[in-house]
Amino acid sequence: MEKEYKRLPDAEMDIMNFIWESGRAVSSVEIQEGLRGKHEWSLAVILNLLARLIDRGFVAAEKSGKYKLYSSVVAQDDYLQQESKSIVDRIFGGSVSKLICSLYNGRNLSSDDIASLKAFIDEKASEQDD
Repeated sequence: MEKEYKRLPDAEMDIMNFIWESGRAVSSVEIQEGLRGKHEWSLAVILNLLARLIDRGFVAAEKSGKYKLYSSVVAQDDYLQQESKSIVDRIFGGSVSKLICSLYNGRNLSSDDIASLKAFIDEKASEQDD
């Protein structure tokens, strides 16, 4: 059975997204600078959020000289798949088509989104035919 992860609060999710997008271990100062403009967090706040992420098993810290570097322990795809399934189950009763209809009816899908979805569905349908 796959590991289940606790849902991350928005602030912790922002830090995880930064770490995932970096694709490498990063320092707390890099996180602070990378999130500047979106969040004006002090270093103490960032360190507190990182400590929570370590406790939850999302991040590992490694000493590098006088600094700590933080890296992801959880793959972004694994977390996003679980979180997506949870949203579909909780809000749309497990129906992906209801989710898509809701996005379309709410005008949250662009023509490019629709084309990407169509290509994805066509690809998956052809894989099932094989």
